[in-house]
Formats: sequence, structure tokens, C-alpha cells
Amino acid sequence: MTGGVGKRYQSKNGLPFLLVAMFTLQMLVPIVSASGMQSCSSLISSGTCDTYDHNDDMTPHRQDWVEGSYVFDLVSTSSIELELTWAVREFERDTLGLGSGTTVGDTLEQTDGLDPNDGAPADLIRHTFDQSTGGSGSPTVGQKLKTEVHDAIQDALESGFGTVTSISTEYVTSFTSGGQTTTCSTDSASDAQAEGASENNVFEPPLCFQATASVDLLASNFNLVGSENLDLERTYRGLLTMGAEVNTSFDLTTKPGHKADFVINPSSYSTVLGVDGNGTLLLRAGTPNFNASTWSMDHLQAGETATDLVQTVDLRMGHRNSPQSPTVDIEEGSKALDLNLVVDLSDENAATIDFAAGLYYLDAETLNNWGINMFDVAGSASIPVITSDGIRLAYHNDIVDLTQFTDQFPVGDIVEGLGSTMAGVGDISMSDMQWVSVSDGTGIFDEEGGLNYSHSSGCTEPVAAGQVLHYCLQGPNAMDGSKPIYLQTTSQPFSMRFIDIIMEQNDENSTINGFLENIQSSDLERLMNSGFSLEALIGGSFLNDIPLDGLPPAELTVEIVLPNWVTTVDGSSTIVLTKTLEETSSLNLSLTGIDPYDWEHEIVNEEGRVLCYANQSTCVQSDVEFDLSKVNFNEWSASLSVTMALDVELSIYRIGFVDGKRCFDATDIEACGQMEAFPSDLLRLVIDLSSRMEDPLGTEVDLPWCEDPKLKPYFDDCDPLVLEATRQGMKDLSKRFGEVVTDGIHGLGDKAEDEEDNPFGVMDLSAFEIRTSISGI
Repeated sequence: MTGGVGKRYQSKNGLPFLLVAMFTLQMLVPIVSASGMQSCSSLISSGTCDTYDHNDDMTPHRQDWVEGSYVFDLVSTSSIELELTWAVREFERDTLGLGSGTTVGDTLEQTDGLDPNDGAPADLIRHTFDQSTGGSGSPTVGQKLKTEVHDAIQDALESGFGTVTSISTEYVTSFTSGGQTTTCSTDSASDAQAEGASENNVFEPPLCFQATASVDLLASNFNLVGSENLDLERTYRGLLTMGAEVNTSFDLTTKPGHKADFVINPSSYSTVLGVDGNGTLLLRAGTPNFNASTWSMDHLQAGETATDLVQTVDLRMGHRNSPQSPTVDIEEGSKALDLNLVVDLSDENAATIDFAAGLYYLDAETLNNWGINMFDVAGSASIPVITSDGIRLAYHNDIVDLTQFTDQFPVGDIVEGLGSTMAGVGDISMSDMQWVSVSDGTGIFDEEGGLNYSHSSGCTEPVAAGQVLHYCLQGPNAMDGSKPIYLQTTSQPFSMRFIDIIMEQNDENSTINGFLENIQSSDLERLMNSGFSLEALIGGSFLNDIPLDGLPPAELTVEIVLPNWVTTVDGSSTIVLTKTLEETSSLNLSLTGIDPYDWEHEIVNEEGRVLCYANQSTCVQSDVEFDLSKVNFNEWSASLSVTMALDVELSIYRIGFVDGKRCFDATDIEACGQMEAFPSDLLRLVIDLSSRMEDPLGTEVDLPWCEDPKLKPYFDDCDPLVLEATRQGMKDLSKRFGEVVTDGIHGLGDKAEDEEDNPFGVMDLSAFEIRTSISGI
């Protein structure tokens, strides 16, 4: 009984326990049997999802969990190509029709434990892939996700780069970032661990997309703003080829819940020289090697109210130096300017100066001093040099006002410095500087060039039909200064005498300058045509005095067109002086008249009698009349008296010189005058010119017999013989010459009388008189 009673008692108490256990088991069955998210197994078509674990969610505050890889290829300044890959592990539920209030959404929150900040995990998206998002006819989850990704990519590109011109988005099976590749899948039958997947994680594997897009870029990204004539691509490339470094900026956008790696590859002709502190350079293999750039942005931990993470990135772009198109490299101190001045003295009363400047390049210092900037934002770019091709680029793309060059060019100082240094001329009025359109390399222009010069050879840049290459982007001479541009201006006529140039270089000799001041061009013409030639070696000091301050290294050429009454010995009408970077050349000058006197000719009188033969460089005719009227011998007094008269006339036609060269040395000048024969007409000219001087040419000659103290007592006239080159001075000289000779004869007679061995007791020459005169002057 006891036993029976006991068994009945146990049975009675075990039934409730069994019922509770069975009820509890029934409650547990759905969870255990699903082995994952119930939303996948009970509410959606057959399939299995992994178990949802909040610890696996790397975006706890956002419904999106996306990793992206963005690879940008800068095709040109106007276009960028993008290849983007997204790995989607979680996406906003509302967008996919899986939000709160939907059957699936409520199950996710009530049964699977998701909270409002949790999105649809990858497993769930795969299992709802073909489910409509908003009823019949609406896009499926898979289609909606693709559309949302497409739109998000387009928004990010247009906010940071420009206008999207084309974009395509497709699902892909892998995702690569940071050198690591992840397998992606849209297959709901193999994504859970229960279905053979490697891990129990509803976020793995991700769904992946690849998008390719083309974007039209904004010119402002490259700090270049011009008019409608701006060819941004060729301008940007040309500036880089000249060595410019340009800061290029883009806005990179990462949405909340996203992590992104951005890579920007430069265009085929450029390289990345540097990036901001958040970026990294990537070395790429090529010919030559070049740098790309990369940035990483992590917005996975974005809060509930966080907005897009926008980061402005800066790249410093430079030229990709290659043998085919090397970066412009100008040796420091090499010639930047050719300054050519032509001083035309063919009409000395209306002299002109033509000025031409051939510009090969301007260095950074000059550009800064002149306030010239090729970029919209000066601090966003730098350029070490602007070549002649670069100025043509600036002109044809309207990025620089060319008056910035002409207004700063010190042509006035150069020309006035030349005029003052050469001939003491003050203000010289110059016309406005003009840009030369095209030069063929003749005349004042040394080489082909000009503002509108067109590269017809030596440039390998492809040329479209009808295109004119005013600057060259490809080839060994790309963007260099081999074809200069030219600036030109001409003075208003002014007075500058060739004599003034001679005087200015001879300021140490006041006598010569005093003589030259009174010379007219016609006088100098007569002088040069008298057989006189001038050889001079003039140093370059006066070229060194021409101010070239504020200019890059320049060479200076001064060409002087001679007056029409003078020429060089070799028959040229010009003389040229040069100042190179290495030295200032000396001028080896030889001048003569255009119709110089030739002494090798006969001179005949009115009757046709030859006075001078052609082989006589010295020709002096004499006419002597000697009258011995009386000779008395006094035997008783032992004396002799003679009465006579001598009349001598000398006619001087020309005087030949054995060495007719006379030289003059002064600071920075050596000059020699040369004459083979001195014609009488030249003496008349010198006298005439000297007569015009305030202090005529003249000299004094001491009498040699008066220098000896033993002889001096015998002579009454010991004053120096004065020569003044005037008509009256020559007459006075001739008269005085006779008096001095007379006094000399008297003195010598007295001295002879005092000699012990004098055969004469008394020698009286007091009646002896010499009279001289000059005529024909």
C-alpha cells in the first residue's frame, strides 16, 4: 500500500511538471530550431540567417555600415574618372521597406532584438532581396539598395568634385581595400554558418557594389579662373611644364556609418608632390615613376545626430618630368632678356631710338617685384619662372593682363640712361610699349618669336585640324623660352649730335671738348674728308652705366646708325656695342669721311704747270729773290760791308707725315688720329674752328737760346713764342717770328764778336732785319 500510495503520489505531482516542461519546450522550439534570426525563417521565404549579435555591429548608433574604396583618376583638369567599390554590411531599414511598422521591421525589433539604431544586416538583405519594398510594383529590396547606393555616390561626387556626367552601379563578388580582398555575396542560400559559411555573423559576407563614374571638374579646383577663352587643360599642363606647383583641392564626403579609403591618381603628365597632414603619398611605377595620394576617413562611430563627414583635401601637383617632355629647367643667371637699342643719327637734328626687348623668361623674383600672378589665389600655387611660351599661354587664355608686364618694364629709364650716358641727352619721349605679334628674326629682332608666334616644328604635341599652337606642351622644348616674345617702342625725334657722343666719352679733356663744342656737323664732315681717320678703342663703362636694375639677367646691344657724313673704314654705316652676361665688349672703332682726301694726285697752277706730283706727300713751292746790291771792302780799315735783300715766299700745299699717327689715352678710351698728308685746307679749317672758341687753341714755345744763362745776355727778346690758332694769332705769330729771328741774328753777331778767335774785330749786324708774314689763311 505504502508503495502503491507512493507511486500514485509521484504520478499526481509529476503531471503538472510535465505539462510545464512541455509548454516551456514549445516556447523554446522556435528559437532553437531557427538557429538564427527568426525574421529570416518565419516571416520571409525559407532560409537561414546567422544569429544577430549587437557586438558584431561596428556602427552601433547608425543603421548603415558601409566600407568604400574610391579610386579617382584625374584624366584632365575637366574630367575625372572614378572606380568605387562599396561593401555593405548594414543598411538603413526604412529605405529598404524593413523599418518599424512593417511586418519584418516589427519582428526584427520584437523578436530578434534589434533597436531603432540598427539597420538591416547583410543576411537579412539577401533573404529579402527579391521582396518588394512598398507593395506590388515597387522596387525590390535588391533594386532599392542598388538605387540608394547609386544616388549616394552621385551626391558625394557632385558635392566634392563637380557634375557627374555618367555613372553605372553593379553588384560585384569581391571588395578590396588596403591590400585585403573580401568575398561578397547576394546568395541567401549560403550566407549563414548553418549553410556552410565560415562564421556566425549576420553582417558577413557583405553585399558589394562597384560604380564607375565620370565627373566634369570645376576650374576653381585648380586655382585658375579666366574668361571664356580659357583652355583649362592646356593652361594647367603648360604651367606645370614650366615648373609650377599647384595646390588642388577636393572635398571628400563620408556618410555616417561609413568608412572610406580614397586614392587620387594624377593625370598622365603630372605627379603629386605633397599632400596635407591627413594624406599619404603612394609611389607608382611608370616612365618615369610618379606619386599618387590616399586618404582614409572613418565615420563608423557617428552618433545618432551626426551629419556627413566632409574633409577638404589638398594636393600639391607638379609636372611629371620625362625625357619626351622635360620640365623646364633654366640655369640660374642665364639670359632672360635681349635688349636692343638702335640709335639713328642719320639725321642728327631728328635722331630716334628704336627699342626692342626680346623676353625669354621672367624669374620668380621679377614676377613678385612686378606683382604678376598667374593664378587666381596666389598662395595656392607657385611658379619659378614664366617663359616666353608661358606669356603666350597667359595671353591666349586671358589669365593675365599684359599691361602688368608693359607697365613694369623700365624702358624709360633704360632709354634715358642711354641718352644721358652716350651724349648727355636728358628726357627722351618714348611711345607706348607694344607687343610684337610675329617676328621672323630679322632687323632689330634676333630670333623668330612674338606674341602670336605659332610652333610649326620642334613640337610633338598632336594638333587638331585648324588648331594653332601658340605654346607647346609636348616635346624637348615644351614651354621653354627658345622663341622669345618682343616688346617694342620708338622715341619721338630729338637732337643728338655724333660730336656729343665723342664729347661725353672724353669729359677728362676740357680743351678737346671746348674745341668740339664749336664744331658743326658740316665742320666735322670737312675734317673727316680731309684724309683724317680716327681709330678708337672705347671701353664699355658707359654701357655699364645704363640702368638695368629690377630686371632678370639681360644682355644689351646698342647699334648706332652713323650720320650720313661719316662711315667706318670698312664702309659700314653702323657701329655696334654689346654687353653680355659675361662682359661688356670694348668698341674697336675706325671712322673716316665718306669722300676722304687722297693726296696722291697732282696739283697744277692756273697755267697748267705741275706744282705737286702725285708721289709727293709733302709739297712746298718756294720763290726766292736775292738782291746783292753792294759789297764794300775797306782796305785801310780792314772792314767789309754788304748791302743785300732776300725775299723768300713759301707756298705750302700739303705736308706729308712719315708717322702721321697721334694717340690719346684717357679713362676707358684709347684714341688715335691718323693722317698721311696734311692739306692746306685742313689748316684753314682748324684755324676757323679754333677762332670760334672762347679760349682758342694755342700754345707757347720757349726760345732755346734764352734757356742757356751764358747765351741769354746776348738777346733782347726772350719772351716765349705764342701760337694761337686764329687768323689774327697766325698773323701775329708770323710777325713775331721775324722779330725773334732778327733778334737771334743780332745776338749771335754780338756773341761772335766776343769770341777770342773772332777774325773780325767788330761785327755789326744791327742793320740786319727779318720780316715775316702769312697769307692765304
